[in-house]
Amino acid sequence: MERKRNGFYRKYIRIRVVKNIFESTILKNILITCVSIAVIFPLFSLFFVIPSFTKLLTDNTVNEAVRTGKHLTRILESRHDVLSKDTISDSIITRIGKVKKDFQLEKVRIFSKNGKILFSTESRETGRTNTRKYFRDIVAAGRVYFKTVRKNSMSVEGDVLKVDVVEIYIPIMENDSFLGAFEIYYDVTQRKARLDTILSLSNNILIFIATSLLFLIMFVLLKASHTDLERTQMEDELRKSQDELEKRIKVRTSALLTLNKQLQAEVKEREVAENELKRSEAMYKNLFDNAQVGLFRTRIEDGKLLEANDLCAKIFGYEHDEFMRQWHASMEYVNPDDRIQMMDELKKNGFIKNFKTRFRKKDGSVIWVGYSIQIFPDQGFLEGVMVDITEQEQAQETRNKLENMLRQSQKMEAVGTLAGGIAHDFNNILGGIMGYAELVRINSSVDKETRQYVEHILSACNRAKSLIMQILTFSRQSKSEKNPCYIGVVVKEALKLLRASLPSTIEIRKNIEADSIAIMADQTQIHQVIMNLCTNAFLSMEKQGGILEVSVINIEFYSELETAYYDLKPGCYLQLSVTDTGCGMDSETISRIFEPYFTTRETGEGTGMGLATVHGIVKDHGGSINVCSEPGTGSSFHLFFPVTKYDIDSMPVGTEPLPRGNERILFIDDEKFLIDIGESMLSWLGYKIESTTLPDYALKKFSKDPARYDLVISDITMPKMTGKKLAEKIHEVRPDIPVILCTGFNRDITPEKKILGIRSVLLKPFTLKNLAVTVREVLDAEVKN
Repeated sequence: MERKRNGFYRKYIRIRVVKNIFESTILKNILITCVSIAVIFPLFSLFFVIPSFTKLLTDNTVNEAVRTGKHLTRILESRHDVLSKDTISDSIITRIGKVKKDFQLEKVRIFSKNGKILFSTESRETGRTNTRKYFRDIVAAGRVYFKTVRKNSMSVEGDVLKVDVVEIYIPIMENDSFLGAFEIYYDVTQRKARLDTILSLSNNILIFIATSLLFLIMFVLLKASHTDLERTQMEDELRKSQDELEKRIKVRTSALLTLNKQLQAEVKEREVAENELKRSEAMYKNLFDNAQVGLFRTRIEDGKLLEANDLCAKIFGYEHDEFMRQWHASMEYVNPDDRIQMMDELKKNGFIKNFKTRFRKKDGSVIWVGYSIQIFPDQGFLEGVMVDITEQEQAQETRNKLENMLRQSQKMEAVGTLAGGIAHDFNNILGGIMGYAELVRINSSVDKETRQYVEHILSACNRAKSLIMQILTFSRQSKSEKNPCYIGVVVKEALKLLRASLPSTIEIRKNIEADSIAIMADQTQIHQVIMNLCTNAFLSMEKQGGILEVSVINIEFYSELETAYYDLKPGCYLQLSVTDTGCGMDSETISRIFEPYFTTRETGEGTGMGLATVHGIVKDHGGSINVCSEPGTGSSFHLFFPVTKYDIDSMPVGTEPLPRGNERILFIDDEKFLIDIGESMLSWLGYKIESTTLPDYALKKFSKDPARYDLVISDITMPKMTGKKLAEKIHEVRPDIPVILCTGFNRDITPEKKILGIRSVLLKPFTLKNLAVTVREVLDAEVKN
């Protein structure tokens, strides 16, 4: 480890020595000078000595080649104005070959003045022509042209050479005239090699001298730098030691002063903190005691109170001291499972917000409490806030009941839309049956037995008509005909019918206390209500038997507080109650029993419309219905009907004969069988009848002779043109003509909403009496007017 530390130190010293050279101006300048000299020597050799020797070699070679060329010129024996191949004899060729050998020429060529090769030491080149620019511009002008070509490089003529040569062109002149030229490839390979050897040796010597000089200077500089560095380091260490000592003295003095100030500040802070703590404790106690919510802290294991404010005790009806001694959260839950759920959630999340549950107060009453709690398992307690939300929960419960009533009302309206859709078509069909039965009954030739059958048909039709009216009443789309009636009498009649159909295992009890008090009601609908309720009671007791009790009592509500639950106004009411000892119902079933088509019976065993119909009838009579039931304890239905002031004995009873007439009537209906029935009835009553199933034809016929008719009777719902539209067009032709509209069901045309010129609305299916009375009343009114 020591060796390694020493190695790091020596390395650090070397780095510092080198760095010191560059930090010292003298040593740095010496180093730069020596490096410059060492670099300049090789550069001087490379860029001056070598090019000078190379140029000298080339110049000597060119001069020698020029002399050789002049010697070759003298070899030519004859002089001619034109140099041609014929002027070059064999003896000249032989002499040229001897010159080539003596002067160690690589190649010799003779060119004519136009650049054609007349002779070459390489015969394959003879005949080629040199068309290059240097030949035309330099050689042909009488000047020598040369180029140094290195080994394996390309000559001017495009030949790749195997040796170093100087390629020279020497012009042949005669009386300043250019006759041709010699081209000589002068071999300088050996000269070039000797020159390269000399230059290489020279360069190596220079590099060795420069390198040696550089190393010597560096050694001297390093030694000098090392000595200078050691001296500098010793001075620095001495100076640092002095500075460090001064700093330690200053730091120690400053620390003592700071510590003294801190001690003084801490004394003051502690005094301020103690005062603030006392103030905070007083403020906390004030806030805790006067908070507008209950604040508490309880033990986790058993719910024992550890701390609570006055409001928390007040919520549960205790004084504070009594609350702290007696109250245990785990013992006061109405539903102990709520605490288990709360503790599970606290252990899982560490806190709980807006948890709602019920507690018992000191007096035993139950209240709703909402609280938020945080648990501290390490300390063994939990703490939180609580608020009494009993009023809010009660208000929410009331709001939920009102919302359920609203939803139930909306469902009744939906069923009413369906009921109105089928009422018209069914009443048309029923009108045909009743009409033909009426015609048979007024036929004097019909025997007594047949007449009885017809009476039964009419009775059944009246019941069907009443059923349709009940459906429309139930859906609030038609008003039932209400008259004063004794509800106790209706109950007795209904129970007589039921007794014959119910098994002996079911005991019927009746309690009719108010059989002489009347209500305004449709007796048929009240009868249907009793039958539906008793049938449901029978079905709930069908398997085990039981007691069916029906009672009618008089009851009076004196204040809105008493009637709020039943959605009634203060006053006198008849209470109709149907109670059974059957299987009962749970709260979820009770919330849906008045929904149309809802039933607990098997598929195919019930329509689900019984109680929905009861609900619609009761509401139409201005009453209310209340249900009490629990599984296994039976059910009780309590119906409330407002009492009327009318006396039944004072109501008039009409026994007048059917009114007749002889006026002319135009009768329109899109159903052919209803046309036949209308014609027969009106004709039997003495009227003159013209009829058609086409409203546009009826309008055309009326327009031809408006004064011909005394009355128009038209169906409302017809193709192409409604009865209302037909009446408008007829009144455009003759405004004073009375019109009676017939309808099975129409939302827009009711007796309360007659348009101008429509004297009456006759509801289908109508009887002969209804038709006779309505027609006579309208015609007599016209006569009076």
